[in-house]
Amino acid sequence: RQIAEQKLLPGDTVTLSGGEPTTHPEFLQILRGLKSSYHVRVVVGSNAEYFSDDSLTKAAAAYIDEVITNVYDTDCQIHDYITRSVGSLEKKLRGLRNLTNFGVSFSLKMIPLAPSYCSLPSTLNYILLHVGKPYRLIIKTLDLAGSAATNRSQLAVKLGAAAPYIETTLRIAEAASV
Repeated sequence: RQIAEQKLLPGDTVTLSGGEPTTHPEFLQILRGLKSSYHVRVVVGSNAEYFSDDSLTKAAAAYIDEVITNVYDTDCQIHDYITRSVGSLEKKLRGLRNLTNFGVSFSLKMIPLAPSYCSLPSTLNYILLHVGKPYRLIIKTLDLAGSAATNRSQLAVKLGAAAPYIETTLRIAEAASV
C-alpha cells in the first residue's frame, strides 16, 4: 500500500530495508509488483540468510538488482557473537554465493566493531576470494541509538584505533576495483 502511494518512475531505485525485509510474508509478491508495475531498480538491505535457500533465491533473483549486507568477520564465532545467531555467517556466505550465481549484485557493508575491526582487511579478502567482487563497499560507523546503546562496551571502537584497518581495507577494495 505504501509503495502504491509513491510516485515512482521507471528507473527509480526502491530500497527495501528496516528489520529484515525477506521475512515479510509477501516479500516475493512485493518484488514482483515493483518490477512489473513500476519498472524500478530494487535494492534489498538484508542479512542475506534468506538467500541461502536455492529455490527462494532463484524465485527472488529475477526481481532484485542489488542486495546490501553486513559481514562482520569470517571467524564464525565472532560473527555469530555479533549477530547473536548461531550459523549466521555460514548462511550469509551461502546466500551471497547464491545471489552471485543467479546474477544479483551484492554490496558489502562493513562496520568497525570492537570484536572484529582488526579483521576488516582479511574479511574483504575472504569475500573477494570465496564469494566474488562486491558491487560496492560501504564502511560505516555503528549507530548505537535506543537499546543498542546498552551494548556500547562490547561493540564500540574508537575510529582512531580502527583507522589503519579501514585504510588497508580501502586499498584492497581499490586494487580489486570495488
